[in-house]
Amino acid sequence: EMLFPNGQAEDAKLWRANLGLIEGLRSLYLRKRFGETPEYQAKVAATLAPDYLPTREEVIALFGLKHPAPADWRRAGQTDHLKRQEELDALTTSPRTWPIEDKLEAVGCGVWGRGEFNLCCEDTGRYEFLTKEFIDRLAAYVHERMQAEGGGKIVEVGAGSGALSYFLNQSLEAMGSPHRCIASDADFRPAPRQRLGVSAKDGAYPVEPLDVQAALAKHEPAMVLCAWMPMDMDWSADFRATPTLKEYILVGEADFGACGNLDTTWATFPGWTRTDLHDLSRYQLQRYDSEFYAGNSVTVSFRRDAALDLFD
Repeated sequence: EMLFPNGQAEDAKLWRANLGLIEGLRSLYLRKRFGETPEYQAKVAATLAPDYLPTREEVIALFGLKHPAPADWRRAGQTDHLKRQEELDALTTSPRTWPIEDKLEAVGCGVWGRGEFNLCCEDTGRYEFLTKEFIDRLAAYVHERMQAEGGGKIVEVGAGSGALSYFLNQSLEAMGSPHRCIASDADFRPAPRQRLGVSAKDGAYPVEPLDVQAALAKHEPAMVLCAWMPMDMDWSADFRATPTLKEYILVGEADFGACGNLDTTWATFPGWTRTDLHDLSRYQLQRYDSEFYAGNSVTVSFRRDAALDLFD
């Protein structure tokens, strides 16, 4: 009753800006509905080994995801997850009679079509659920670009547990590439609501304890990787201000959603060229993927223009 004090659908809009409440309610709902079964516990346990890097199809099979991506990497529109919320906003019946799922969806919790996969991502601190196809294609791209630019250092900032750099380096080594990525992050705490799995404090993957500016200053990289930049923050200006940098690669929800500053992080600036890496993006899975909202974590390159490089 607290969510709908006036008994009207309009009441739901009172809470939609309260992200802490929304995320907490979603997590509680998913845990209560899916997290207490032996089947779920077995599925999560299968993902916990530090060397676990499944194929995309193995993740789909493990969690029974209903909408595997077609040939086009974008499986759903960026606003598809709002359809049920819009339907609820239009109802004239009292929300006090609605099922709990509809009440939470109206408030903005985004529980529609979500299940064990989404709870597993929260429990294990995954924003990007890394797949072998994605990692191998990212490694091939990184190797090709570093060879073309004559080498230099690669740094991942905001690396969290360090899993992305760890598996990327494994793939680079397997293909005979001389290049390696250095993971860095000043915050070694587990991800919000993470209960299981690897975090930076465990030391399962190597992570240098450096914030973004310190990592750039220490390593003077030619390439920077950043996956799931914190919401409403923007480190891209620091990347572009690094004289040695030829390219930075962002992974996450581009141009909308929960990654970075929507006005600046994904924008194209003079002297830089943006390229959406569709062949990598089509193999990505992320914590918000669901039956009605999926395929919207992407990989985007921002490359310094050659003319600007020569001018500098």
